[in-house]
Amino acid sequence: MLEFDFSDSHQIKNLDLKNKLVPNDVIKLGLVKDEDNYDCLAKITTVREDGFEFKLIQNFNIPLQLGQEFEVLFMKETGVYKIIVSLEKIINQESDMILKVKNNDTVYKIQNRSYFRLNIYKRINFTKITRFNSEDEAKEFKGVMENISAAGVKLITNCALVINDYLNLDFSFAQFSFDTIIARVIRVKKNKTPNGVVHYEAGLEFVWEELSNQDELANWLNQQTYKCL
Repeated sequence: MLEFDFSDSHQIKNLDLKNKLVPNDVIKLGLVKDEDNYDCLAKITTVREDGFEFKLIQNFNIPLQLGQEFEVLFMKETGVYKIIVSLEKIINQESDMILKVKNNDTVYKIQNRSYFRLNIYKRINFTKITRFNSEDEAKEFKGVMENISAAGVKLITNCALVINDYLNLDFSFAQFSFDTIIARVIRVKKNKTPNGVVHYEAGLEFVWEELSNQDELANWLNQQTYKCL
């Protein structure tokens, strides 16, 4: 599922929906009901000046009511947007459920696309870098990459990590023009399971030697998004 961090967002006015959304764009739809959070992916079908229509790709599994407010999140070249809409009409077209919503003129924007994260839960191998350009044989560790953005990843591993550790991550699974990415540990939390097994949850920031490699990763993330459909 797509995730976005809006802690550093800013509110904007007069968003031109027809300039930002087109049919077949993928959006993330969110709803808070009875203190529970629900979300799913949807695809735009029609865009109007004051709102739009979309079909659900996944089922909310909750009753939909006219007047309900939703958060709609989508990503464009200019940033990531969150808008608040209200449900105007439910349209059933064969096996598809189409929702018609109205924009409530509440819009937030993140300027940097690197805030976009993709939950991936991918097993990954990595080595610790003790010094750059070292020719010493490095011990390989294993972990799970929980989510990823063009800025970094969240890594779960049994390998002990501390802030400012440098790791060499094996990205050969993605078939990039490069096989590895260097990342720095910027935060880490030590956890223990009920049976006493220690593991570490670490936030890693990529160290890009070539900005073109970051663009390649960002494009790959976009492609993975559409594979969810």
